[in-house]
Amino acid sequence: MKYVLVVGSVMSGIGKGTVASSIGVVLKKSGYKVTAIKIDPYLNIDSGTMSPLEHGECYVLEDGGETDLDLGNYERFLHVNLTRNHNITTGKIYQLVLQRERHGDYLGKTVQIVPHITNEIQNWIERTACVPIQESGTTGTYEAEICLIELGGTVGDLESAQYTEALRQFRRRCGRDNFFVVNVCYLPQLRGEVKTKPAQNGLARLREYGLDPNLLVVRSQNKVNRDVQTKLSHVCNMPIDRIIMNEDLGSIYMIPPLFSGLGLEQAIITDLNLPERAVDEHFWQEWNRVASQHMATDRKEVRIAIIGKYTGLSDSYLSLTHAVKDAACALNVEPRICFIEAGETSDFDSSRFDLALIPGGFGTRGTEEMINMIQQLRERDVPTLGICLGFQLMVIEWCRNVMGISNAISEEVSRESKKVSHDGGAHEPVICHLSHDAPQELMGGTMKLGAHPIYLRPDSRVNAAYHNLTSVSERFRHRYGLSDVWLKRIETEFETEFETEFETEFETESDRSGGSGMIFSGLNESGQGQVCEVPDMRWYMGVQYHPEYKTRPLQPHPLFLDWIRAAKNE
Repeated sequence: MKYVLVVGSVMSGIGKGTVASSIGVVLKKSGYKVTAIKIDPYLNIDSGTMSPLEHGECYVLEDGGETDLDLGNYERFLHVNLTRNHNITTGKIYQLVLQRERHGDYLGKTVQIVPHITNEIQNWIERTACVPIQESGTTGTYEAEICLIELGGTVGDLESAQYTEALRQFRRRCGRDNFFVVNVCYLPQLRGEVKTKPAQNGLARLREYGLDPNLLVVRSQNKVNRDVQTKLSHVCNMPIDRIIMNEDLGSIYMIPPLFSGLGLEQAIITDLNLPERAVDEHFWQEWNRVASQHMATDRKEVRIAIIGKYTGLSDSYLSLTHAVKDAACALNVEPRICFIEAGETSDFDSSRFDLALIPGGFGTRGTEEMINMIQQLRERDVPTLGICLGFQLMVIEWCRNVMGISNAISEEVSRESKKVSHDGGAHEPVICHLSHDAPQELMGGTMKLGAHPIYLRPDSRVNAAYHNLTSVSERFRHRYGLSDVWLKRIETEFETEFETEFETEFETESDRSGGSGMIFSGLNESGQGQVCEVPDMRWYMGVQYHPEYKTRPLQPHPLFLDWIRAAKNE
């Protein structure tokens, strides 16, 4: 196995994950099979209990792993499905070592950072690098030849020290011919002057740790002249052809072609003594086609409102914005995304937008405001997609304002149905806790997580969006869902063998006179509604799952494509 380590210096947030993913694309284009591991130095076991405003979105994998958002970058760029073990956290490592200590595996020994923690880090990397990787959209797997490792944080962070030491040891264990180090640094500008000193200091610190880099990727906001690259070469003792200047580009999908054009793959192939492979021409042509589409300037604009609870940090909705942009690009339109904070409803005007999206979220904050905005979107027939919490609020809004159940609510807002509702009456919980009788002391890893099947109603909008598939697999992350009791109350009929057409419908007076109302057009294996839609509207659909986790730049998710087509009136 060959390893490519990506570490950052100067400051965080300079795009190490995108750099690592782009390196993977360049290696894949060159004919090599690639996997990826992200190391996060925090003590959390995973990202599941962290606020999106604290650390960006929590990305969910096929096996239900709640991970760092960079795993999403890896999956999208490499077109693969990874596992929870591809995200290492300090919490996971310490938990494992302490469990072994309690079991007596280190009997008689003093358990220490070195060698026990550092050894476990190395062993984890080695085990995970050999795990067969599934390619997205297929059942096939492959064994990787090259493993990308991204170390989160910044060189010099106290919490990262155990990882830099473990990786120094691991480099020695593997041999230098099998271990390639990429340092991603940043060039700040002070009153217009580019400063290289922070990059120099970061590189010096990395060398102190015994991880002298094979290649330097220099990030900057603007293009810098050749003199700066020459200066870095001299003061950092790096060959000039091993310094890649990476200024901000119009699209992240332009980074792999930039890297390839500057000879990045050849540097890795040379230092790792890799055999020359034939270029994957089809993959590379498709990648360049998508990159060019994202850079096109003559596309028709589509105005999109994303109404969420975590709009203060753009990374909170990273996969979502990628899914929207990838689908829009494939349809040759330019998405103009406007984030609207859930509680800010006073000046919301749905007529300003061609499309609306209600993403997932937790807690009670802003839910009533979101319901009011959903009502406005529905009444003005704005094509609307609700995801997770968005699905639940679309159901609640319909119950209140169409069916006349004015006290409809979610148990997440009111755990007890006898509490006073927003209009003074008793609550009617149409959205309930999934495991109502289960103990709720633990929060981490206790939701419905990962990939599960959804069975689609024939001749429905969602069925058509998925190209007439009768079932699909999608990723979930939720603790509350549609109430079983409430479903029975509205006379749900469903054949558990999924052999006959099913009908799950909210009936109103207008429905009985010929309208179709809101229907559940997708159910899970227990017969619970997971997709709602209103057939006689232009496009109005909610899904309990997260389709954004399965979109890929070369293969945009069909739901996002169908939703954006509605704005084009196709």
